[in-house]
Amino acid sequence: MKRGTWVLLVIVAALAAFIFLWERGRPTTQDRESGRLLSLKAEKVVRLSRTGDSPVVLVKRGETWDLEKPVADKADRYGVEGFLDQVSAMTGLRAVGAGTSEADLGLKPPRAVWSLETGGDAEKVEVGAQAPLKEGLYVRADGKVWVVPSDMEGLLMRPVDEFRLKDLTAVPTADVEAFSWSAKAPVLAAEKSPAGWNVTIPFRDWGAESAIQTFLDDLCLCPVFGFSKPEVTEGSAGLEDPVASFELTLKGGRKVRVALGGPVPGADPGKDLVYASSSDRPGIMEVSRNSLRFLKSSPENYRSDALFRHSLYEADSVAVEGAYTVKLVRDEKTGWRFDTPKKAPAGADASVLAAGLTALRAGGLTPGAGAGPDYLKIVLKGAGFSETLVIGPEGKGGRVAKPQGREGWLVLDADPWHRAEAALRLAAGPPKGEKP
Repeated sequence: MKRGTWVLLVIVAALAAFIFLWERGRPTTQDRESGRLLSLKAEKVVRLSRTGDSPVVLVKRGETWDLEKPVADKADRYGVEGFLDQVSAMTGLRAVGAGTSEADLGLKPPRAVWSLETGGDAEKVEVGAQAPLKEGLYVRADGKVWVVPSDMEGLLMRPVDEFRLKDLTAVPTADVEAFSWSAKAPVLAAEKSPAGWNVTIPFRDWGAESAIQTFLDDLCLCPVFGFSKPEVTEGSAGLEDPVASFELTLKGGRKVRVALGGPVPGADPGKDLVYASSSDRPGIMEVSRNSLRFLKSSPENYRSDALFRHSLYEADSVAVEGAYTVKLVRDEKTGWRFDTPKKAPAGADASVLAAGLTALRAGGLTPGAGAGPDYLKIVLKGAGFSETLVIGPEGKGGRVAKPQGREGWLVLDADPWHRAEAALRLAAGPPKGEKP
């Protein structure tokens, strides 16, 4: 055998002896029948606490988790539940003999003690030192000492901030009834009505439902990249005179105020991090302007292009008067059918026509338009509602329309209008007054 091989064998033997002497006990592979160190089920845990290094207390209330110590805040539900899943499934690489010194294992005292409570029972995990040669981590569970994988140290010694909610606010966006956005001066405001969102600043009009929902999601659920240290104050973060501020009015009248401050010094320029605060969260947070897409948008993006507030699926009838005369009715069994004319011409399809009429969209505003005779009147009816859309003359910019309840006339988006009129012509013949 070569000399190098002998040297290698001697080193391996010495390392094995070192581990044996360090733990001073004969290792055993005895393990629980399940292989897990804890017997509790993650979903049953209602209180989670850590003492020792970086203490933390987390309490489950309903389906959510709250952080009670070291600061009162909302917890990241999925982060806490993921932690519990990993801890409850923790298995030992091997058990450590009872004769080993607790001090040598870092368990007298332990670095940290986790307590997992289910309401009627509790189990503890004590965190010790790293085993020699990075073999693993010493922990004690149910009175037995184990070596667990080294990566469990990062889990069990996780910083408190990693348990905190990673959204800028704790607001469910469905609870927002009104909001305002200011950047030294009012930029945008909107409020919810039974029919949908209405923009109130800088103009009064129907709000674009999907755009407003995206705005609220981007603001309320804006990812938090970090929580600032105590030495960062409202003044030093630029939050006493914020770059932008928001007020959210929730169901029941509660208000939440959000502010965006100055840039975070030394942060990655690509992330464009700024300081932020929310009145329903403690402390100062760091968020990315890249996540706040609305900051570069115009208030016009929040003006609705819809001409009806109710959808085709909510309607029971669509009646057209003026240049064309058509009435469509719907029931649950047969769907859409023609009521006028009683017998539709070959090729006419009631469902296609109903969808085409309710899919009309606005392509923009036309100040001062609308003079002249009405071309069509479309009445959409359903359970508890009736909406009227007047379609006026055609001008240089296209044909105009005015929905009931909206100020001013709108230019129709050309393609949907041409498709709807083609379906009307197929169902009712040429428009009244058309020259042969």
